[in-house]
Amino acid sequence: MRLFIKKFYGFSPSTIPVITFSQIGSRNSLLNRAQHGDRIVFVAVKSDEHVHKEERGKILGMAEIGREKVRTLDMISDPSIINKKYFLPNGDFMWPEGIPMLRAWKFTPPVNRLDILNKAAIDSQATRQNAILLSEEDQEKILSLPSEEVKLPPTIVLNKQRLRAQILSPEFNEKWGKDVARMAETIRNTVANSNGQEVNKTVKIKDMSFASDTDLQLFLREKIEEQNGRCAITGHPLMPHQPESWFAPSADRIDSDGHYTPDNIQIVSKAANRAKSDIAPDKVQVFFEALQFYDPSIDTD
Repeated sequence: MRLFIKKFYGFSPSTIPVITFSQIGSRNSLLNRAQHGDRIVFVAVKSDEHVHKEERGKILGMAEIGREKVRTLDMISDPSIINKKYFLPNGDFMWPEGIPMLRAWKFTPPVNRLDILNKAAIDSQATRQNAILLSEEDQEKILSLPSEEVKLPPTIVLNKQRLRAQILSPEFNEKWGKDVARMAETIRNTVANSNGQEVNKTVKIKDMSFASDTDLQLFLREKIEEQNGRCAITGHPLMPHQPESWFAPSADRIDSDGHYTPDNIQIVSKAANRAKSDIAPDKVQVFFEALQFYDPSIDTD
């Protein structure tokens, strides 16, 4: 986990759960550099009429950086709470581009930036526009400050971003990454064979309504997390890292006559997928229980 820093005009994550930018390029620059778990530190501009006098020049808080490009006002449930002075004469918001916060912490109390940070690093005019990466020494100083977590307002974007952060984590990748790649390859090959074509990722992914192979794998990760690592038909735990096991995860079309589209894909065990070919889906679990086909003690947690 690394810390970036940028100058802002305030820090109100409980009502404005977004990292704001005036320029698209500045927003995209941080997205391109930030990694899973990285945070950005909010330091208030030192002298500006837009900043509360008691906050000027102080380190106010920090937030975990999301992975999605958003419009700032779309992340605020009640835009009327924003002071009118933050809008330009033409009605445009001064910081229209944003990145969702995943978590946020306020420093208690806010600390004067010059008391702990390298002056040259944060006095640059560039830090009003662009986030800069703090030195390891300054990162340690920031993390040693007393802080408390701020509860963020629930939003669809926030929930989606938190899910994405979790499924892209090293822990998730270690557990399910190889199975996700295997299922994505199986889907591509199945679609290719059904169309009588050679495997061609560009053609196939377009046919399946996914913009890229990355989007397909991200979707499969989301389904595994959504299903808590369990078979969508039987509810029993799936087994990672064992592709030959009957309990290995398998991508299944809910409607077997339909296509591999987001609303028609579920993750099931290899056994359930095989059994579904010959047995009605609502009878598969009964079938397994009757034959004692599964071991209830098996769990992957």
